[in-house]
Amino acid sequence: MMERLLAEWMTFQPVQMTEMDLIAFKRELNHMIQALPIQVPTRFVFLGRSFVTIEGIVTHLVPEEEILDLGKPVFMEWLMSQGNKWSFIWQWIQSQPIFGVFHSVTEFLKAPEKLELMKETEQKRQFQFTIYENHKKQLFHMTLFGLTGAAAGIYLSNLVILKLFIALSAVSIAGYAMTSYKLKKWMKYMHKKR
Repeated sequence: MMERLLAEWMTFQPVQMTEMDLIAFKRELNHMIQALPIQVPTRFVFLGRSFVTIEGIVTHLVPEEEILDLGKPVFMEWLMSQGNKWSFIWQWIQSQPIFGVFHSVTEFLKAPEKLELMKETEQKRQFQFTIYENHKKQLFHMTLFGLTGAAAGIYLSNLVILKLFIALSAVSIAGYAMTSYKLKKWMKYMHKKR
C-alpha cells in the first residue's frame, strides 16, 4: 500500500496544485495516513494545519488570485534572505532530530566546564561581598573608636583629642556610608546578572 501511495506521489506535478482544492486534498491525505500503520510527527500535523489556515485566509482576502502565484515571490525572497541554497539545506539538515541528539551530547559534554565557570563566578561574587562586608565592619569599629575617643576628649577636657577623634568619626561614618552604597549597588548588579 505504501509503495502504491509513493508511486502516486512521484507522479504528482506542482502545476496540479493550482487546479485542486487544498482542503479536499488535506482530507484525502488524512484518510490515507489514518489507514497506514504509521505515526505522523506532530510537527507535520501542525504544518498541515498552518498551510490550510493560510490558504483559507488568502482565498478569503483575494479570491481571484492563485495562492501559488501570491506565495512564490514571498517564499523566494525568504529563501534568498537565508543565504545561498546550501546554507538553507545545511540548516534544514541540522534541524532534524538526529542532529538534536548530537547537540544534546555536545551540551552534556560541556556541562562540567559550564558548572566550573558558574562555581568560579559564584566564588568571585562571594569574595567581593566579603570584601565589602569587612570594609563595613572595619569602618564601623573605627567609628566606635572615634566616638569613644571624642567622649574621652570631652571627659579630659582636651580640645585636640576631641577634634582629632571627631574628625576620625566623621571620616569613618562617610566611609561606612559609601561602602554601604557600593555594596547595595553591587548586589543589585549581581542580582541582575544572574
